[in-house]
Amino acid sequence: MPPKTPAPRLTHFLCLPLVTPSSRPQLQASLSVFREKITQNRTPRNPDGIPEAAVRPLGTLHLTLGVMSLVAPEKVERALGLLRELDLKSFLLSSNIAGSSMKEEVTSLTTEEKTVTVEASAISPSGSVAQQSAVTLTTEERETKLTAEGRKLDTHGAGPMLGLKPAEGTEEGGVLITHPALTASSSSNLTITLKGLQSMHPNPGKTSILYAPPTPNRVLQAFCLKLRDAFLSAELLVPDTRPLLLHATILNTVYVPGVRGKGKGSGHGKSRARLTIDATEILEDWEDFEWMKDVRVEKVAICRMGAKKLDDGSEEYVVEGSVDIP
Repeated sequence: MPPKTPAPRLTHFLCLPLVTPSSRPQLQASLSVFREKITQNRTPRNPDGIPEAAVRPLGTLHLTLGVMSLVAPEKVERALGLLRELDLKSFLLSSNIAGSSMKEEVTSLTTEEKTVTVEASAISPSGSVAQQSAVTLTTEERETKLTAEGRKLDTHGAGPMLGLKPAEGTEEGGVLITHPALTASSSSNLTITLKGLQSMHPNPGKTSILYAPPTPNRVLQAFCLKLRDAFLSAELLVPDTRPLLLHATILNTVYVPGVRGKGKGSGHGKSRARLTIDATEILEDWEDFEWMKDVRVEKVAICRMGAKKLDDGSEEYVVEGSVDIP
């Protein structure tokens, strides 16, 4: 047998940072409450309690969109160049349209059909659910429908092509844009609320990673998929066929000193945690907890792997480069 191809060395990741001036006090208070309760509460399920080091520091919270292997300076510059060149305003406009159009479709479906549509839209990297379910429009039907209403969507999702021009004062064939997704602020729907707690592993009784998911937001999901697809198309992300799971890691026992083991990891790196916990009761207790609410997404960033300790004892990832979201 030919030798197994070694896994690429992961150096960076593409993400939406979650710590902003408005979110910082919310997240700081939430993590303080969680850390205090989780580390001081010894139960029959977790007789030794949860080590404080397992709770992630405030400055590390983010939504990962993909991981990178930028081992050469030239690749780092290419990734930063793409980040600077992205038309985020167009991404937002098309994401607002996609989210609004999906909402209109879902409203007209039965309860069973809604479930199929929502699940399919969450896992389709192209924004089209035609291949996942027969109850939605085909890609061609969707594009025809949107174009007829004066809107164009890039059906691949990696680069939105918005051919928009006002009817007044243009040549014949000009289009008047009246869709509410376009008349409002482009980033008005790009907000995040983190609520609840989930296990990264199928069995919460034996897990090492807990995360807070964003509440469902089709605009946010579509925007993140477009970002991911742009970097995948440029071959700057490590290929990953799994559906995009937006999550903010709250607890990871791999960071507890002395418990890290080598192997296939569940996080950014190649290490896995030897320490597992029974999170069954923890997930129940924190099911409805809001970590932060209605926080506007402000930046897209490329960060280096491995959080760094600061002089004040806090930790955060080094930002290789970032751009503001309009």
